[in-house]
Amino acid sequence: VHGIDPAYDVWFGGTKLMWETYGPLALAVGIVAATVSAALAVKWLVSYLQRHGLSIFGWYRIALGLVIGGLTLAGVFSA
Repeated sequence: VHGIDPAYDVWFGGTKLMWETYGPLALAVGIVAATVSAALAVKWLVSYLQRHGLSIFGWYRIALGLVIGGLTLAGVFSA
């Protein structure tokens, strides 16, 4: 198990925590960057859906399903 599970390594002292390695400033910058990028992504997606709706996602799923189904029937993928 040692080396495979990062939580095990941290719990039993095999690995330093990110806080210890990079310090609190790097952790804070990472949290802020993740929060800002998530907020911008959600804002963009909501704005897109208000203008265009969900039809493009439906057609995308149908097209992808046909491609994957065809590749499976051709033997490229195994079911």
